[in-house]
Amino acid sequence: MKSPLALAAALAALAIVTAACSSQQAEDAANAQVDKEMIIKASNYTFDSSEYRVKAGETVRFILESSSGNHGIHIKAIGLKLDPNKNSQIVTPKEKGSYPFECTILCGPGHKDMTATLIVE
Repeated sequence: MKSPLALAAALAALAIVTAACSSQQAEDAANAQVDKEMIIKASNYTFDSSEYRVKAGETVRFILESSSGNHGIHIKAIGLKLDPNKNSQIVTPKEKGSYPFECTILCGPGHKDMTATLIVE
């Protein structure tokens, strides 16, 4: 049987390596080359725009800012999913089209009206 001290040291080393990898991934994502930054502002029961426009093939850093309440969005067709725990994501929409979305977190009585559209031109 291994000593508890050796096991604790191994777990501590694993935690340090995991933290370093996570930190590096976050830094790489922050420094990634993007063509455009798209900020989607959410407050209770509304987005700041009914339409957001990007170009097909353009690498976009989407950022969800919530000034009040908890909000999220998900556009499965382009692989975009933002919420309070992950409020930034880099996506390159390839297909032109109109992608309606709604708040994905039940945010109160006006939640059903919280909709907008991403238009990829």
